[in-house]
Amino acid sequence: MSFAGISLISDGKAAIGQSIDVATASGYHLLVVNGYSRINATTPNGMKILSLAFMVGGHRWCIWFYPNGDRGSADSISLFLHLIDENVAEVLKVQYEFSFIDELQYQDSAFIRARKPDIFSSSKPSWGYKSFTKRDVLEKSKHLKDDCFTIRCDLSIATTIDLFIKVPPSGIQQDISDLFLSKEGTDVRFMVSGEKFAAHRCVLAARSAVFKTELFGPMKESTVASVIDVEDMEAKVFSALLEFIYTDTLPDMEIDMGEEEGGAQEALFLQHLLAAADRYDLQRLKALCEEKLCEHIGVVSVTTILALAEQHSCSGLKEVCFEFIKTPANLKAITLADGLEGITRTCSNSGGRKSWRWVTWTVKLQDDVTEAVKVQYSFSFVDEVENQGPACVRAKKAHDFSSCHATWGQKYFWNRVDLEKSSHLKGNCFTIRCDLAVATTFDRFITVPPSSIQRHIMNLLLSKEGTDVTFSVGGETIVAHRCVLAARSSVFKAELFGPMMEGTIASVIQIEDMEARVFRALLSFIYTDSLPDMEDDNVEDREAQELLWLQHLLAAADRYDLQRLKILCEEKLCKHSPERHSCGGLKEVCLEFLKTPSNLKEITAADVFDDIVSTCPYLLKELIAKFAS
Repeated sequence: MSFAGISLISDGKAAIGQSIDVATASGYHLLVVNGYSRINATTPNGMKILSLAFMVGGHRWCIWFYPNGDRGSADSISLFLHLIDENVAEVLKVQYEFSFIDELQYQDSAFIRARKPDIFSSSKPSWGYKSFTKRDVLEKSKHLKDDCFTIRCDLSIATTIDLFIKVPPSGIQQDISDLFLSKEGTDVRFMVSGEKFAAHRCVLAARSAVFKTELFGPMKESTVASVIDVEDMEAKVFSALLEFIYTDTLPDMEIDMGEEEGGAQEALFLQHLLAAADRYDLQRLKALCEEKLCEHIGVVSVTTILALAEQHSCSGLKEVCFEFIKTPANLKAITLADGLEGITRTCSNSGGRKSWRWVTWTVKLQDDVTEAVKVQYSFSFVDEVENQGPACVRAKKAHDFSSCHATWGQKYFWNRVDLEKSSHLKGNCFTIRCDLAVATTFDRFITVPPSSIQRHIMNLLLSKEGTDVTFSVGGETIVAHRCVLAARSSVFKAELFGPMMEGTIASVIQIEDMEARVFRALLSFIYTDSLPDMEDDNVEDREAQELLWLQHLLAAADRYDLQRLKILCEEKLCKHSPERHSCGGLKEVCLEFLKTPSNLKEITAADVFDDIVSTCPYLLKELIAKFAS
């Protein structure tokens, strides 16, 4: 979604702010309500306040804000999206959503496009919510801060394609997670503290460099037929390690004890899991354990956790321990508990801590505070999405804002000459976004990296390591990993792990009626969950070749029950004879195209219509129904 400006409503006065014209068919506008209580007290029921006008998809829009509700909704806040343009030649099918600025789940473009569109026209220019939220609910919620809240309005003008074709979200992570639960196709066994565990070599190798060396390195042969013994690890810890490898999330620990004893058991489990993560080079799991262990730091546990942090090079966890220890009350309690000697021994080799110097000028804390507030902040141009959001902010070093040192910032944020040449400056105007987070102790020192399981599976395709199934397609030999194919396609699952499994183990599987480049594209999707680009960039008449390639790829997706790939092909084909593969959305788009008299006339003149009727005769009936509607 493109940023379409911001409006500020303050003390019941008309909106001020900045409007940005968005040429694309989708965008969002922010409405900031400052001084809510005064606005609520001075604006009667049924009276609206208008945002600035903003442009999305070539049309002018504004937001109608009713602080005390539209008529009949006196206990609510009402919000409407209003089409300002008059005499619009044709109706606009618009998908839209209002949300509070921190409700990210309602702002994703996939969520917006999944909504049923409303029909905006000159005769019906406004749609929205008479009861967006109850006022008493808002006043008790986290959305209202310092008598201020921000509404985000996302809108997308739906094309014919948007209305009929809905691409489902990526499912590769869930498919790999399901592989862990099903245990189908496992090809490696581990013995841990008397318990046996089964897993998939290629998944372990893709996720852990240590497993990769162990399973596909020089010692590979010794692991093929035998059970691998894992020493010095509890079975429940190894089980949790495997669960993380397949899901990329920190597993829950089932504890039946009381709260205090259960907390101690969880802390011990996390320490063992962190050590296992370090042993198998799983940095995200290690950081997740660090983050969780911070909740268990106390007078009794700090010595043990600090020793663990030192042993496994957990600098963030060590810093949190230092922060805890340096508090006089904590230090006194630790000394009385004879923990100081252990801390001294643990920290005797610790190096000096870095200090950072920042020049102040941008962000100012206006409150008088009794103690320093540690804040992570980030400045970015509003269209620099990659530099925004919680993960980016949490990765920044925290600064101490206080009454005597209230301002921090970036002196050299941007070179002026570069700015004047950049895309950020439009119409002699630019917008800066400031993200900030008041940091907890462990937020400042521990940054959990984002999930990487999808990238690891993609790398598995590129490296070809651990492949265990071979296909012959169009005279070419192509290799893959059985468990990945089975996890992603029910057809491959039946073929590779069903009753006919034995016939596929040693032999090369022949794929008939498919080009090699189409099968490679199919595999690329299976490992990446995205539509690959067509090979052969230098072919003549590329558009026609891509059209043909997409049709073949759609047929292959249908053959192997890859619904997301099938819909991605449908969507792409719309931008360039869908009945045979049950592509309802694509068929609707084609019928919409055909029912236009000028298009139908050209198709009839080109003798294409006879082919449509002969191959799919029942389409004629549907086309007639379209004309009648």
